[in-house]
Amino acid sequence: MSDNGKAPAEVTTDRQGYSPDLLTPRDMLRAAAVLGDVLGERSPYDMFTDDLERAPFIIWCLRSRTDPSFTWEDALDTPYLGEFEIGDSRPPQTAPSPTPSPPGSSASGGSKRKPSEPAPEPSSASSSA
Repeated sequence: MSDNGKAPAEVTTDRQGYSPDLLTPRDMLRAAAVLGDVLGERSPYDMFTDDLERAPFIIWCLRSRTDPSFTWEDALDTPYLGEFEIGDSRPPQTAPSPTPSPPGSSASGGSKRKPSEPAPEPSSASSSA
């Protein structure tokens, strides 16, 4: 939530596709407890202001959730892309909404239609009673 009490309109991501919004308060508490020597007097949230430490910090937070032996040094040696590529940071493309047809016009509006199979020709023999 923002200061005005409303949810942010969109989640921002950095170049690598990481989003700090994917982290949880538990990640910050774990970082404060485990990364004391890396953080020094800083808060875990301060790691987001340093361009050189932001990506390794996010990598460490995400990976250490399931692997407690994952160290800060391991995070520094992890490539940005690959296992930690979360997704495309571009918004998904949506098809434009169809334009309503003016009244009195056909819905197809002269658009190309798939050719249908030819109708069976009527037989020349007729049935009589």
